Amino acid sequence: MLELDLIIGTWARKNAPKFTEEQCLKYTAQVLNKETPDLYKLVLGIDKSLKIENYEEYPRILREFAESGKALQQNDEN
Repeated sequence: MLELDLIIGTWARKNAPKFTEEQCLKYTAQVLNKETPDLYKLVLGIDKSLKIENYEEYPRILREFAESGKALQQNDEN
């Protein structure tokens, strides 16, 4: 599930350092504590029955980031 690592890692390197304690706790609960196969389906949009508007905040942000192609663009710059 390297795609998931690339997306989450790229996004987190840019955004996580600015997190408040509350945001850090929420991100941990919504992303880091999820089972990898479940998070993979959410972030990469594999399960079409899951509507993005029903996602929790951080999985939704990561899904939008993945769909934007920015994870690949930013990784190429490094």
